[in-house]
Amino acid sequence: MPSTSSIARLTNALSVVGLAIAVSLGVACSSMARARQACAPGDAATAQRAIQAIEERIGAANFECDYKFFGAVEAPEFIYTDGRGRVTTRAEDLAGESNCRPQKGSYVLDEVRFQLHGSVAVYNARSTTTIVREGAAPPPSVVRFTDVLVWRDCRWQLVSGHASRIS
Repeated sequence: MPSTSSIARLTNALSVVGLAIAVSLGVACSSMARARQACAPGDAATAQRAIQAIEERIGAANFECDYKFFGAVEAPEFIYTDGRGRVTTRAEDLAGESNCRPQKGSYVLDEVRFQLHGSVAVYNARSTTTIVREGAAPPPSVVRFTDVLVWRDCRWQLVSGHASRIS
């Protein structure tokens, strides 16, 4: 039968181990909370600025055929619906790289509407795309579009888009 002093030493040892585990869990949880906070999408104004930059970069990437950018910003489940109701998946969109030819032009966004719903953002705007060519340039393309983005893995990812031509 163990002595009272052996039981006391064992109880003290278990208390120290228990305290060490509790402190470790507290530190881990605190670190995780700080990491989540550092990785948060921010307030509505911060999120809007970040998404505005993404939307402007989308225009430049279309001119430059920068499919590496699209591969990074489009979520795996991304779908795009055009004005005729045709749906394009991320894989189909990225497959278009082989047919893309860089162009010069301008891409202007206006009439922006932005909504932030926790980790989901809705970005609606009018875009005017003008292609610059020698000779007769085509008329500008004016489109109203809506993009839905989610905050995932500490960045905004495009999950859905829809566009309808205005003129």
